[in-house]
Amino acid sequence: MNVPQIRLQPCSIEFSVFSSCRYCPSCKKRQQATKKFDLWSLPALLVISLKRFSYNRCWRDKLDTYVDFPLETLDMSPYVINGNHGPAVYDLVAVSNHYGGMGGGHCKRPI
Repeated sequence: MNVPQIRLQPCSIEFSVFSSCRYCPSCKKRQQATKKFDLWSLPALLVISLKRFSYNRCWRDKLDTYVDFPLETLDMSPYVINGNHGPAVYDLVAVSNHYGGMGGGHCKRPI
């Protein structure tokens, strides 16, 4: 079975800047808009939770995309805008993986 793959860093970039359709109170219409999140600081222990489900009007589905992430030295420094922030480098400590579908399943630690 050929499972789609993506690296964690592009996910971080997608999280920080994304486009969506927003309601404009001035013209009273939906308009294309860009929203940007900036990180000022990061904690000593970083927890990353990935959206693993897809929703649309009629259908909900579990995403089976494989996310490739580094076991050591995940550098989040490029996403921190505070020039005085120290290094933001993390090593993987644990993973919780959901096995099952939308109706149920189990969370297991594969590592």
